[in-house]
Amino acid sequence: EQEDDEEGENDEEEEEQEGEEQKNDEEGENDEEEEEEEEQEDEEQKNDEEQEEEEQKNDEEGENDEEDENDEEDEEQEDEEQEGGEQKNDEEGENDEEDENDEEDEEQEGEEQEDDEEGENDEEEEEQEGEE
Repeated sequence: EQEDDEEGENDEEEEEQEGEEQKNDEEGENDEEEEEEEEQEDEEQKNDEEQEEEEQKNDEEGENDEEDENDEEDEEQEDEEQEGGEQKNDEEGENDEEDENDEEDEEQEGEEQEDDEEGENDEEEEEQEGEE
């Protein structure tokens, strides 16, 4: 009986020891799973950060593209305004030439009128002289 009791105690100790080992094995597996999950989360976070950086970079490039477009539109508008100013200046120049031509015509007409009047005066003087 004593021998059986000792064997029974040994069996119990072995079972306890095996139970603890099994428990430790399960805890070890859990630790490994937790580590894998943490690594996976770290990897996902890293990917998210890279994606955010990429999106931010693209946004900045998009803003630069918009700024470039705005600059081009501004330049086009300035070119159009400059062309409009040149056209206006050309028209004013033409008007100035027309004004000069008009002045010359008026001067010429004035001179012709003066000549006509002088001619009439000469005729009147001749007539008067002739009558005298």
